[in-house]
Amino acid sequence: MARPKNEKLKGRIRAAAWRLFATEGYEATSYTAIAEAVGISRNLVQYHFPKKDQLAAELFDDVLSRTCQALGLGDDDLRNDLEGVYAVGTVYFTYMESEGGFRLFLSDVLKSRALTRDACAFNAPWILGHVADAQGTYEYDGDAKAVRTLVGHLGGFYELLYYELERGGALDAGEALSPVMKALATALGYPMAQVYALTPRNALADAPVQGAVRKLQEAYASI
Repeated sequence: MARPKNEKLKGRIRAAAWRLFATEGYEATSYTAIAEAVGISRNLVQYHFPKKDQLAAELFDDVLSRTCQALGLGDDDLRNDLEGVYAVGTVYFTYMESEGGFRLFLSDVLKSRALTRDACAFNAPWILGHVADAQGTYEYDGDAKAVRTLVGHLGGFYELLYYELERGGALDAGEALSPVMKALATALGYPMAQVYALTPRNALADAPVQGAVRKLQEAYASI
């Protein structure tokens, strides 16, 4: 069992790294910079986090968890809730690309397909861990049509998001995720009426998207 002192130090390291990710980006944040921000040795930072991508993955995971909390959605609430999953993705990426979020960090991560696949928490395994097919099966099978469909459409979404970040623009996450969710729903065998309804105007009409984004901005402003 990890000692409380070590956990407290790991928390300080995470917070320092995440602040640097937000202001400097992922690529420019070095172990030395993190160590200086915490006031410890570089070796100690690397001892607790042998790979920098661990800090990236933990940040993505933390944002996803806080996004669900901000929307008031737990795992049970999201079970087989396409609209809920859609709302989570919309808030997640709207916050990440916002000026008060992690634009530089996100842009750096999206340069690498491997890092995006391994670190970004809103991904095919997470989505398909919550959404069942028409027969009620929850299974992440790499050979399944739904998986291939989702991975392909998410890849296009990531490419579009990276393009907008690099040119200094902002992607409408709700609009951009709509084709992803529609393709997934179609592959899972959902009724076409439900597929067509997966648009910001319909599926996100009652979701407190902007309020949830503000909660995330406030939460991370204090780390």
